[in-house]
Formats: sequence, C-alpha cells, structure tokens
Amino acid sequence: MTYAIGQVWCDMRPTVPQLLHTMTSLHGERPQIIDAGGAVSFAEVERRSAELASGLLATGIGKGDKVAILMENGADWVICFFAAMRIGAVATPLSTFAKPPELLKMLRQGDVKTILAGDRFLAIDFTASLEAALPGLAGHDGKTPLYLEEAPYLRSIWVRGGQPRWAAGDYRALADAAGAQECRGILAAVEAEVTPADEAIIIFTSGTTSDAKAVLHSHGAMIRQALAIAGFTDVKPGDRFLVGMPFFWVGGIVMVLLPSGIHGAATVCAPAPSPQSALETIRQQGITRSAMWMTQLAAMQALPDFKPEDLANLRPAWALQLADFGFATREQTSNMLGMSETFGPHSIMPIGTILSPEHQGSYGYACAPDLERRVFDPETGQELPPGEEGELWVRGHALMLGFYKRERSDVFTRDGFYRTGDRCRITSDGHLYFTGRTSEMIKTSGANVAPAEVEQALRALPGVREAIVMGIADAVLGERVIAAVIMLPGSDFDEDAMKAALREQIAGYKVPRAIVPLQEHEVPRTDAGKPKKPILAQALAQRLAVDAAAT
Repeated sequence: MTYAIGQVWCDMRPTVPQLLHTMTSLHGERPQIIDAGGAVSFAEVERRSAELASGLLATGIGKGDKVAILMENGADWVICFFAAMRIGAVATPLSTFAKPPELLKMLRQGDVKTILAGDRFLAIDFTASLEAALPGLAGHDGKTPLYLEEAPYLRSIWVRGGQPRWAAGDYRALADAAGAQECRGILAAVEAEVTPADEAIIIFTSGTTSDAKAVLHSHGAMIRQALAIAGFTDVKPGDRFLVGMPFFWVGGIVMVLLPSGIHGAATVCAPAPSPQSALETIRQQGITRSAMWMTQLAAMQALPDFKPEDLANLRPAWALQLADFGFATREQTSNMLGMSETFGPHSIMPIGTILSPEHQGSYGYACAPDLERRVFDPETGQELPPGEEGELWVRGHALMLGFYKRERSDVFTRDGFYRTGDRCRITSDGHLYFTGRTSEMIKTSGANVAPAEVEQALRALPGVREAIVMGIADAVLGERVIAAVIMLPGSDFDEDAMKAALREQIAGYKVPRAIVPLQEHEVPRTDAGKPKKPILAQALAQRLAVDAAAT
C-alpha cells in the first residue's frame, strides 16, 4: 500500500521493520533520537537495532516472544524497541514508575521471555527493583537460563553494563553473541515474515480490576495509527521535538517518537523528568516542538530563571497546544480523546484548527476514515441518534487485537466494537464531545488509575478494614485520586504513614492525594451494600475544599 511518510508517498507494508527502513532511506544521517549521550541518526538506529535484533535471534528469541524493556527514555530504549519488533517479537515496555509487586504482575501476566533493562536512572535502581520483584534471582549466576516459579516463562535478563551477577550480560553486547553474525545474514528474511497481522506490542495500563490490562496491538494497527497521527501534526524535517511523555505508554510512542521519525524530526529526551531539566534542554538543544502537558509547561514557566524568550522557537505540534502558545483561547482549542486500546487518539483535529463558537468543547473528528465511532445506550445497547449522549463504542483502524490472555468475547461486542466506557455525544457533522466516564476509571495527569488496584493496596495496610477509592475533578490534574478508609476498632489512622507505605507498593501517581477516615454510617451504600461512589466523592470533595480553605 502507499503511505505518506513526511512529504513523500511510499509503497510499504504497515509493519515496524518496513517503517524503520523507509524512514532510514528518507532521513539517513539526520538525528532521530537525542539524549544525554548525544545524537543518534536514523541510519545509526537502523544499524544498532539490526545488531541487537540479530543477537536476540541468536539467543533463541523469535516471533511472538515477549521482550520486556525496562529503562528510561533515550536512544537505548528506542533501539531495543525497534530490535524486538524487527524479528517479530512482541515489545513489552514496562513502567519505570512500577514498584516490585507491579513489575512481577506485568512480567507474569505478559509471559515475558527476556528483559532488556537499564542499570539505574537517577534515583531509580532497576536491578534492585527486579531483585525485589523476582526473589528467585538470588544465587543465580547468569550463565544458565532462568527457571523461576514467580515468572515461569522468563529465561534471561540483560542489563546495561552487564551487572549484577544474575544478568545474562549487557544487551549492547548481544551483537557479539555466538551466532549473531549468522543471524545478521538472515535478518532480512526474518523481517520479510513479519506481517501487519502479527502481534507487535503489549502496553500495560490500569484496568477496572486490580490487575493491569495488557493491551495487545498488531503491527498494522500500530503503524497505520502512527501515520494517521503524523498527518495531524505540524512537525517538519529537522525539527527537534522534546518528549515529556514516557515511551512505555502509548502517548510517548504515537504522539512523539513515531510521528517525529516519519517527518524526519529528532525526538529529544531531557536528562531528567523535571521542569528545570526541560527548560535547560529547550535552551541547549534548540527545541522547536514539545510534548508537555499543560501542567508541565506551567511548572516550567514558574521557574525563577524562566524567560519568555525561552519559548520563542517553540511552535504547536498539534491543535491542542494552540492555546498553550497563545494562538487561540482555551475555548477555541480542540482537545483530543483516545486510549491505549486505540493506540492513542481516536478523535482529533488538524493542527491550526480554531473552533467556531458552536463547536467549542469538541474533541474532534475520527482520526481516520475507517475508524467507526458510535454512541449507544449503555443499558439497552441501542444505538443513539446524532447529538444524544451515551457510551462511545469504537471499531476498525487502530483498535487493539484485544487484551492479552482475555477471550475476545469478553472484550468486544459480537460485531467487533469495543465499549470505551466514555460518555460522549457525536453531532451530525462529526464533532465528538466527551462528558465523563461510565465506569470508575480515574484519569489523572493523563494516566489511568484503577480504583480496585489502589483499594487492594490500601486494604493490605495494618488496621484498614475497608478502602474506597474515587476520583474528584481537579483543574490541573483532570481528576485527583482520593480515598476513604474505615479502620478496624482500636487502630490508629496515620495518613502520612499510609501514603509512604503505598509508595512502596504502587506507582506514585496512583497514591491518593488525600486519605480520609470515615465511620461506617458515613458511607452511603446501595441495597447490595456497595458504596455509592459518586455521592461519596461529592461529599469528600466538599469536605476537602472546606479543610483547604481553613488552612
């Protein structure tokens, strides 16, 4: 098929190896990724990922095997990402925010066969996290395959630098592994067997239960979506795009890494995920585009040494940013709506779109002609006419293959729709308006938080009899995670100690911003005894606002 790669129309199959080769042929020695170690060109990414891919093949990794990536944003992450999918393996990014219990869940749920890990990044010690997640590593010498009861499919862990003792080695040395040169000779033949229908990537995201959802996408869906999103951006060859999103979630990949590569721009990774580091990177690297949430941009602008001229070369990358850079008011700016299940936005507007008064609040049109968005009554399943509010169902284009280890019938309707849980309405002229969630999922700073997961962690703390986790509206975060707890008789309540204990078990963004002790009679319940979360959330929001005003 023919696709637009930047300004050029190219014939290619929508697979990762095909896109990689096409980008390299078009952009060659332009920088593709820039991190603290310097710039790495498209040609160098292609060469180094080929060496790593050959080494993975030589160690027995092949089509369908799950290759986990646990490291910070940077050139190494990008090379590992492309290497895995060039040989038909399934890239399985792991959150650097994850605590050991969460890592273990992802490794086991994803049937990971090998891990490519960093050693450490700032205060994060990846090797210590793996040791805590996998107690069976103790005493292993790294010379033989792993056989761990807690992660039964895991056979090897490759760590940057080759340490510690249980590591099979440094993944960067896989190019010299026994048989790697022979595999390099057959790599083109291997890539030819990677098809658009093949499994490409698993993205872990919070689900509506305590277990994370393992969202499985094909090569075709992933590449078609990246090409579609690239068409909605204003990125140009030679641009330098600062990424403020992690690569282990969909946003960093489909909103920055792949569209930047398609247009011949460089993706730039700041040395640290902080406002000061972002500001210094903008100054030093000549950044022309940025992928920062409004809160990240505001935090940078609040720095004592920030100057308005620091943003003089920055231009909006997509329509949502028009207000951030003063090209439109917030009301005139279209938002976008998507999810991991659709590999990013399913509804979006072209760059430069200024909403007319009658369309203000719109989240845009469908991102591709073959993406179906329909609104149904969530109770009856009947499709609703244009303009009526109901649950959004989506089908086609970049929709996931499904949730890994879940039967298709448990995930999709009989005719292939995915029920998003989003309350929306779509006008007759195609504008989508988002009005809330039909489920309990909390969305805070762009990340999904499953209340059941946080409730489970809270219930495990000493003295907690019941935990109820909710989201309340927040002007900055979108939603703020809060919790109510009922303590066992005689147990002391210590909010700070609870938060500290939770940070050892779950990622920081999941830890409630406020934990409120309640008595049993203060919790409104259904006839079945379930907490009425909307009513409770409203009451707690009012209580927290009063407490904040009093202080």
